[in-house]
Amino acid sequence: MALCTLSGCKCENSTISADSLLDFVDPLIGTGGHGHTFPGAAYPFGMVQLSPDTGLEGWDWCSGYHYSDSSIIGFSHTHLSGTGRSDLMDVMLMPVTGNLKLSPGSKSKPDEGYRSRFSHDEESASPGYYKVRLKDYDIMAELTVSPRCGFHRYTFPESESSHIILDLSHHFATDSVLFTSINKIDSCTIIGERKTKGWGEPVEKYWSEQQLFFALKVSKVFDLSIAADEQFIQEKQASGKNIKAILNFETSLNEMVLVKVGISAVSAENALQNLSEEIPHWDFNKTLSETQSVWEKELSKIKVGAPDKNKTIVNKTKKNFFIFSSINIMIQIRAFILKNI
Repeated sequence: MALCTLSGCKCENSTISADSLLDFVDPLIGTGGHGHTFPGAAYPFGMVQLSPDTGLEGWDWCSGYHYSDSSIIGFSHTHLSGTGRSDLMDVMLMPVTGNLKLSPGSKSKPDEGYRSRFSHDEESASPGYYKVRLKDYDIMAELTVSPRCGFHRYTFPESESSHIILDLSHHFATDSVLFTSINKIDSCTIIGERKTKGWGEPVEKYWSEQQLFFALKVSKVFDLSIAADEQFIQEKQASGKNIKAILNFETSLNEMVLVKVGISAVSAENALQNLSEEIPHWDFNKTLSETQSVWEKELSKIKVGAPDKNKTIVNKTKKNFFIFSSINIMIQIRAFILKNI
């Protein structure tokens, strides 16, 4: 589900034209207080909501993100927005450098895990695009999407020990992971699946379990390490409830490493097909431009005229993010299609 609200915010993404309606959309609206929205990249009526996760417990963190936080756990590919109930957060990636840590750590002690501090001054968001600098690793993370795929662009520092962590055990505190699997099928590609229980209690008929398949491709060759139940194993494939994969490589200064992730509710083969059909290239800006064009078309269906001073009044406090607006257009997107994807 994606939620976009029109505001007077102007985003920094250079691909947006001067007269674009995207200038008036601020995905950070609703990410504070009790808003339960996420700020990441989404596609109109798409299956992927690629967004940062900052917290995994507490009602205000149902979307995975809260504006009051100062560290990021990673970027997962499915989220709910504005529901007030937790679920999803599938296929979580986190780019890091240096010594490996297998747990995310806590908000109070981020150095104990792989999470990274960040600043809102180095964060920006617009429809179909999210950008943030991970301060602890000096990595710039950029995200965009197609209908069924997520596209990551990570700009690394020079390092002999650069990594991307794929944590399949990542989940909200009230949800649970039932089964995951991972398999490296060539030098740049991983496939797998994840079955989780969330949203509803066991006595509830609907939304108690869901299964997701994924295919992940990286723009450069990597060595793969797999940890099962926090212990490294020799195999290049594994299954269980607590599986993590670490993609290892060296990077030069400002080297961009691209990652594409396709998802499907049908099979890993369908996830690979979604990747080949929707993002057959490695041009991040091309995918971003195409997604923004679709958003522009959707937003142009409703046009409201008003003086600039009446468009949005934003009051940010330390713990809350309130919006008082004469224009409050919300596009609710929830398309977890279970057939032919």
